Amino acid sequence: MPPVNSVFYRNDVDDDVDLFYELEQTIIKYQNMGKVFIVGDLNSRTGERPDYITNDSLDSNLTDLLRGIDYVSDDHYTQRNNMDKGINTFGHRLLSLCKSSGLRIVNGRHLNDQNGNFTFCGTNGLSLIDYLVTKSENFTDIYDFCSGNFTEFSDHSPLHFSLKFRYIDSSFSIDTGNIGRKKSISVVWNTENTRTAVNNLEMNVDRLLESTNVTILSQSDMNDCVKNFCNIINECVLPCCDVKTAVSNRSNLHKKESASKPWFNDQCKKKFKEYKEALQNFNRCKSRENHGILIEKKSKYKKFEFRMKRQYKRYEGNMMSYLKRHNPKEFYKIFSKRNSSSKAHTDISMDQFVEHFRNLSNMQDDLEGVEPGFANSV
Repeated sequence: MPPVNSVFYRNDVDDDVDLFYELEQTIIKYQNMGKVFIVGDLNSRTGERPDYITNDSLDSNLTDLLRGIDYVSDDHYTQRNNMDKGINTFGHRLLSLCKSSGLRIVNGRHLNDQNGNFTFCGTNGLSLIDYLVTKSENFTDIYDFCSGNFTEFSDHSPLHFSLKFRYIDSSFSIDTGNIGRKKSISVVWNTENTRTAVNNLEMNVDRLLESTNVTILSQSDMNDCVKNFCNIINECVLPCCDVKTAVSNRSNLHKKESASKPWFNDQCKKKFKEYKEALQNFNRCKSRENHGILIEKKSKYKKFEFRMKRQYKRYEGNMMSYLKRHNPKEFYKIFSKRNSSSKAHTDISMDQFVEHFRNLSNMQDDLEGVEPGFANSV
């Protein structure tokens, strides 16, 4: 979601799209298909305002009259905490969306995030604008929810959470956004579910025996037999296990980027190290003093790196200009090498290319029933 005052979002023009209205329509569409989870940067500051309808319980006299109507009030929802006490325009819109759609904010309600930690660190201060939003009955499907530490790659802290499934394939890899970090998934036995696992195995004894009572004529037959046997075991035992995901804290991304930056000299490395130390101190203690030091160190590092980059680009431009006049052969050699490396390579076939533009030409047919303002903007 763009910021409130962004030039990319202006709701005061008739032709522009109301993003919250479109989001609400998308929620309605997918709620009929299954569970809905909304996660990401919504640029909405909600403070500790309720995301449910207050004073929603019915009078006892009305309850007696409406016995045949199963009405669930919003009064049973717990109050959420938020370290960011401010609220903005998008915050009001998000709260209204929650009330109308039945979704609830997970931040500040989950066991691992009871305080509603900050998710954005900017020059103007700290705020909570990154959310996980879903229906309250889906809260039990969420575990290990928390906002991670701030890094040098973004002003936003990453949201970490896991979802519970009835069956988990340990070979399935999910990109958690930990770029440059190693991730490992392990299945840990839960001793509290021993009796359940034994019962599941006892109920599937016939299936296990049947999977092994086959004729083995080749290596392929043996592989199929073992695979079927293991699948039955997984169905019985995996629901009784705990799946843990570990992400290493080491990242080589910045080292790779530094290698491709000729202007990144020793002074840049020194200022980057000071910035990283200030960032680590801020993650340990998110005080106003540490935040001020972090912003100062970050600003000095970014400005110095920009100045070194500009100096390098100017020097490189002067060198190319000199070669063009005095050594055209070497100039053409360097120019041709850079020009060839910048060309994009694609494996899109001509049929795919034609089909893409055919779909674009038929887009008008898909816009039937859409409001005129939205259709014109498209």
